[in-house]
Amino acid sequence: MKCLPGNPIEISPVNKSDYKRLVSELMFDAHVKFFVAAGGDGTVNLLLNAIMACDQSVTTGACLGGIGLGSSNDFLKPVFRQVSGIPVKLDYLNPVLSDVGCLHVKRRGCPDLIRYFVINTSLGWGAEANALFNQGDPIIHFLKSRAVSLCIAYSILKALINHHNQDLRLLYDRKEHRIRSSVFSLIQKPYLSGSLHFPEYPSPGSGQFCLYLMDDLNGVQLLWALIKLSHGRFDCSHKFYKEYISEITVQTDHPVAVETDGEVTYGTQFKFSILKQKILLANY
Repeated sequence: MKCLPGNPIEISPVNKSDYKRLVSELMFDAHVKFFVAAGGDGTVNLLLNAIMACDQSVTTGACLGGIGLGSSNDFLKPVFRQVSGIPVKLDYLNPVLSDVGCLHVKRRGCPDLIRYFVINTSLGWGAEANALFNQGDPIIHFLKSRAVSLCIAYSILKALINHHNQDLRLLYDRKEHRIRSSVFSLIQKPYLSGSLHFPEYPSPGSGQFCLYLMDDLNGVQLLWALIKLSHGRFDCSHKFYKEYISEITVQTDHPVAVETDGEVTYGTQFKFSILKQKILLANY
């Protein structure tokens, strides 16, 4: 641990596995309430989950900000403030009281998993594209540090080429719906990755997700839909659905990928719910 010259700031290297312990100690012992994730959306998600793992008695009033050092930085979009060209949200004095999404994953042969998120979550193509980007291949490894936008576009197109529609059972509003999902997205913020974004999203603290579904598209139809999303367009029709909900359960016969704020895991049953007005998010 060391102190930066001329600044009352201590820097302490921490392993990823120690985040929850460190955040808990800071909240319990030092009464810290404002946390800043310096990294990408995955870092925001890691810090959010560390905060949510703490006892509710100390998480009340917790505020999360960000410094965008990642590839897409969807948490910080739309960008209103930059410091030396880097997008930030650091105004903890005027925060926005926001909802937190909760995902309960059932996994075959493994313990159930609970994850929290504040941007969006997706199954199908979106999760596959994130998994590919995170795991990488020789082209992604080459492009990541040289041309991030091109790397994101490559991941999107490769995931599109390899994508197969998924048979999903959706349980919500006391009804069961069966679809061959091309895209399943529950959003709190409209941004998916790069320039892809949905036109409509819930207001902060509303206690709702906006569910976007694309049902049984072929490759050309999905490509055209993604081109539209790059311009913020989503045209509802018999294959394109939009609905505001607060809870949904998704079941599959085989393990599929699910992503929360860009972090990917696999399972066969997913219960999504929303914790209304659970955390403060820094503004600007």
